[in-house]
Amino acid sequence: MSTTLFDGKIQDLLHSEERYKDKVCVTPLEKRIPILQASRTLRNFQTLQQCLCICLLSEMADITIKQPAKKSVVTQQYMRIKSIDFGDGEVLVLTEFLKRRCVEQKNDDIARGVPCKTATRRLQNNKKIELLHLLIDLLVVRCGYEFESKYTEGKIGTNKQESIKKVIRDDKVIIEGEKLLDAAEQINQIITRRLQVTHKELVIKRGDPMLSLIYQ
Repeated sequence: MSTTLFDGKIQDLLHSEERYKDKVCVTPLEKRIPILQASRTLRNFQTLQQCLCICLLSEMADITIKQPAKKSVVTQQYMRIKSIDFGDGEVLVLTEFLKRRCVEQKNDDIARGVPCKTATRRLQNNKKIELLHLLIDLLVVRCGYEFESKYTEGKIGTNKQESIKKVIRDDKVIIEGEKLLDAAEQINQIITRRLQVTHKELVIKRGDPMLSLIYQ
């Protein structure tokens, strides 16, 4: 897949999902199916980006992941990251940070005249976007990574979605394009299986073997 097609696909997914969410669905089933498929594909893409960052961070930190609130059936399992421990006395507890940040955004939306129902729905998506941005910032500041990303805006007032296209370190490309997505999918499957086995919080230890999927 060329870079242009890859970027265009991301752009189409982000806009199609936001465009249709606010509308009451009265269209025939055959017209709703492509919308649902686009929404699921976007959620999968967000999950893969998250898993890529989790794996990269595991080089420098222990990452605690909570059991999913419910098992995902039609999309890949999104990870509920509880905390990140860099081993230097700094433990980042993400749950409260994300909740506080996204509630602030919800209140700002409502103050601008956005319907409460719409603002509440955006809150859930913004949590994923804010989490990804935080993980990327940590990888840049604490781990020395650089990223070539695609930034895409939805409707006015919604957060920009950052989509990682290329991972760089010490001026060397580590992974990019389809290889990046393939590795992220394998990482998601590994973490999902571990969660199923433990039946409790999962701690991904510093130096986890998953890193070999990226550094091939």
